[in-house]
Amino acid sequence: MEIRILGCYGNQLPGYKTTGFVINKAIALDAGSLTSSLELDEQLMLDAVLLTHSHIDHIKDLGFLGDNIIGRKRNPVSLFGGKKTLHAIADHYFNNSLWPDFTQIPTKENPVYVYREIENKKEFDLFGLTVLPVQVPHPVFTFSYFIRDHKSTVLHVSDTGETEEVWALADQEPHLKAIFLETSFPNEMKGLAQASKHLTPEMMGEELKKLKKRKNLVDVYIYHLKPLYIDKLKEELAKVEVEGFRIRLMEQDSVIRYV
Repeated sequence: MEIRILGCYGNQLPGYKTTGFVINKAIALDAGSLTSSLELDEQLMLDAVLLTHSHIDHIKDLGFLGDNIIGRKRNPVSLFGGKKTLHAIADHYFNNSLWPDFTQIPTKENPVYVYREIENKKEFDLFGLTVLPVQVPHPVFTFSYFIRDHKSTVLHVSDTGETEEVWALADQEPHLKAIFLETSFPNEMKGLAQASKHLTPEMMGEELKKLKKRKNLVDVYIYHLKPLYIDKLKEELAKVEVEGFRIRLMEQDSVIRYV
């Protein structure tokens, strides 16, 4: 499994891109930085987008991607997401007011995008991978994703606050190699983190302690840091240690591979 990190921050400033990953060159995971990072030929290779939720930092490049690839791909790109996520995009983004409805153009029979509704804890196959969506707490409906190939499982937790079920399911994954886990605010802003259902470094460490220890270290990639607090977050994250996990900062424009 190859995961290319396009953007991994919780807000946008010069040099800091919002969440967007590409898996095995064909699957985008969220769309916060697709068109600002991928060349046109790379955008044309995308056949599916897994959407965690409808917040703008995770979907904003869908409109620009559609504009770039219209008329250039034979088959539509599938947008996978929960019912509420897809409805939010249809009602508030691709509504012919804020942006053209790319699920209807260039023709209804052959559009740029098609919606693919997925359900909580119902796994599905996607280009040689198995994907299990699991709902996590956030102000809007949000999925985390267990993404598996024949050797490895990567858990992308997505934006979340304190949660339980996803960790219980993670304990059942025999080949869990990596966890993508958010940390948005410094410890002194715990009240805001809890109100907005995000994590601080201390809260992130407590979440990891909900997992059983394993014989082999699990990589934990911390992402979604708010650029305004980047120095403080890095300082506090450097102090977090949880036995059984190798905690590191996710790096923009990097590639993570498990073979």
